[in-house]
Amino acid sequence: EAAAVYYKTSPLDDKYRQLKSRFSKRLLNTLYFLDSNDPSFSDYHRANYSCNKNWAQIRILLNSGARSAAIKIAAKTLGVAVTYRFSDMILNCSRILMNNASLSGDEKEYEEYAALTNKALRDVEFEIKAEEMYQRLTINFALAASTTTELSLEAEKYLESVNKLCEQSDSYQLHYMKFQIRIMVAQIKGQYLQTIKVCEEAEKYLHSNP
Repeated sequence: EAAAVYYKTSPLDDKYRQLKSRFSKRLLNTLYFLDSNDPSFSDYHRANYSCNKNWAQIRILLNSGARSAAIKIAAKTLGVAVTYRFSDMILNCSRILMNNASLSGDEKEYEEYAALTNKALRDVEFEIKAEEMYQRLTINFALAASTTTELSLEAEKYLESVNKLCEQSDSYQLHYMKFQIRIMVAQIKGQYLQTIKVCEEAEKYLHSNP
C-alpha cells in the first residue's frame, strides 16, 4: 500500500525499497530515545533498558579512546546490574573496571572486580546451560520427536541438573529457567494441576525477589 501511495509502483521498486530501508534505520535510531519513565515500564524493564543503553555508550566511548568517561558509566551501570542481577551486564562492566583497576595499580579494587567478574562468568555459564536444556525440551515437545516416556525421562534429567546449578548460584535468570523446565516436565506428563502449582511457586519467587 505504501509503495502504491508514494510511488505508484510495486514493493520491489528500488525507490520504495530505499525509502523502506532508510525509514527502518530511523526507527531503530529512536530506540536510544525511548522514555524509560513511561508508566508502561516496570522498574525491572526500566533498569534493563538503562543498562543496555549505557552499555552501547560504554563500547562507543572505549572505541573512541574516551576511557575515563566510559569507566564512570560502567561503574554506575554495574551498580544497577548488581541490584537487578543482570549477570551478562555485571560480567561486561566488571571486566572493564577490573582492567581499569589493573592499569591504575589499585589492587584492592582489582580484587573486588575480579570476584564480581568470576561470579558473573559462572552465573552466565549456568544460565546458558539451563536455557539450552529448556530449548531442547521445547524443540522435542513441539515436534513430538520423542515419545512421552523418553521426553519425560530426559526432562527429569534436565531438572535434576538445573536444580544442582541453582544450589550454586542466585542468578535470577537461572532460577527463572528452572521454573520453566519444571512447568515443561509437568506438561509433558500431562500433570496440569502440578503445572498450576509450579506457576504459583514461580510467582512467589518473583514476589520475594522484587
